[in-house]
Amino acid sequence: MQHFFTPFLIAVQFLTRLPVSFLLDKKEIYTADNTARSLKYYPLVGAIIGLILIVFVILLNYFATGHTAYVAVLTLFLWVVLSGGLHLDGVADMADAWVGGLGDKEKTLRIMKDPTCGPFGVIAIVLALLLKLVFIYELLSINPLLISLSPLLSRSMVVILLMFTPYARSQGMGLELGVRTYQFINISSVIIFSATSLFWLASLTSVVVFISVLVISILFYILFRFNVVQRIGGVTGDVAGAFIEYMELIILFGLVTFSFILL
Repeated sequence: MQHFFTPFLIAVQFLTRLPVSFLLDKKEIYTADNTARSLKYYPLVGAIIGLILIVFVILLNYFATGHTAYVAVLTLFLWVVLSGGLHLDGVADMADAWVGGLGDKEKTLRIMKDPTCGPFGVIAIVLALLLKLVFIYELLSINPLLISLSPLLSRSMVVILLMFTPYARSQGMGLELGVRTYQFINISSVIIFSATSLFWLASLTSVVVFISVLVISILFYILFRFNVVQRIGGVTGDVAGAFIEYMELIILFGLVTFSFILL
């Protein structure tokens, strides 16, 4: 039971602010092996986030029928609170580093480690939140259940990114993940959680929307991975966080845009 429970709780604690830390013994279980095992539960954590958001939306719609903007703002607020702003921090750090790094790998990595947020980081966060708010607002009118797809699919694809992309730094938790992941996550695991995510997407959308969202998500993955490998030689924790946030936006954009086209 601990073989599942401990890595799962580590994934929940790392990706959310849900109160599970009291269930973990930090001295005994926060090992590199357990951290690597937790990676395969990222999609499950994404599904939990999506479920919480959907239940929240349903309850709000019951008490605030017709007030779509009100529901959208509170849903976005809950979404940010659930992740603790972790991925938005990655968006800000990556924006500052990509602009301020001027194409230099070491300078880019150094800026990403700086805890302060520069102007480009602030701009990136504001734009990301505004876009997500608009997409949530539109999906509430199209089909609120579609909101759950974004956290699920994005956390499924970040596992693939972490598994098949080198770590950019010479040390850090990401390096431990990269070294040990293959011991605990095989290709069949990737196929299983990817297929589950795609089944959920297909069950909530039409064939055209399903294929369109899948295509733009894969294209974004390829372009994002190519860009970070060219720029800094791989991924970091900030890059992975930014990837989750950007992939959420890409999925939301695809769901909204291609649903509009079919209307």
